[in-house]
Amino acid sequence: MRDNYLLSMLAVFIVAISTTSCGTIFIGTRESISFHSNLPSDTPVRLVVDGEQIGHKVYFPINVMVKRGYSPSFALAEAEGYKASSISIQKEFHPATLANLLIGGIIGFAIDLGSGAISQATMKSYQFVFEKDSDNENNSTTKQNILPKTYKIGDFYQSGDKTGIVVYITEDGMHGKIVSLSHAYKTWDNALEWCHAQGKGWHIPTINEMNSILINIGIINAIMATKSLAISPDVQYWTSAELSTNKACVATQNGAISKNKNKVCCVLAVSDF
Repeated sequence: MRDNYLLSMLAVFIVAISTTSCGTIFIGTRESISFHSNLPSDTPVRLVVDGEQIGHKVYFPINVMVKRGYSPSFALAEAEGYKASSISIQKEFHPATLANLLIGGIIGFAIDLGSGAISQATMKSYQFVFEKDSDNENNSTTKQNILPKTYKIGDFYQSGDKTGIVVYITEDGMHGKIVSLSHAYKTWDNALEWCHAQGKGWHIPTINEMNSILINIGIINAIMATKSLAISPDVQYWTSAELSTNKACVATQNGAISKNKNKVCCVLAVSDF
């Protein structure tokens, strides 16, 4: 009787899974890899994985979603005053994909095979080892080449006492806008004051600036997470768009809506760089 019950439950599970998708549901085509280093934790690093720049200035330790596949992944890290350090991430067969052969059949297994989900990294944690670059210690040109003054959306930005996450860039990648690492819950008038209090150049976002933040929230939060911060997609955010003496616009994932100024909503600060 117990064996029949277990078989019935297994059959229900198999049917449920097979009616949704293939084995890539279980493991996906990317996996989280943890990177560490022998650098001080406050040392900014340029990190590139498989030719994709993860950040112009990130800090170790950091978790990165790395593509599965048949070829090794290559990670390169550069820090000012140190020789570049690289890591080769070897891959191996992922035994979980055998479940797809049973549940999804040959078609499901073929999808795993084609997507590279059939493989996984041999380790989940890697250590970058940096050596001091004494030959170029006083060569400012070399230092500039190590950390080029170009950015992409999601990069960590720091210049003097101004820090933030890049949410918009010009075509050359040298200028754009950053969002503050902190946020607050204020009425509209107090939100304006809070933004200005962040320092010179900080202001409450326009509707377009706030939309850029929400559209790229996944990329931005990837860096915010390293600072134990995150921007919630389910919150209403004040914008600078004033509709009347009593109302202003808040931005949401579904667009801008009107809100009474005396209501408390979240506010982020934005600055040009």
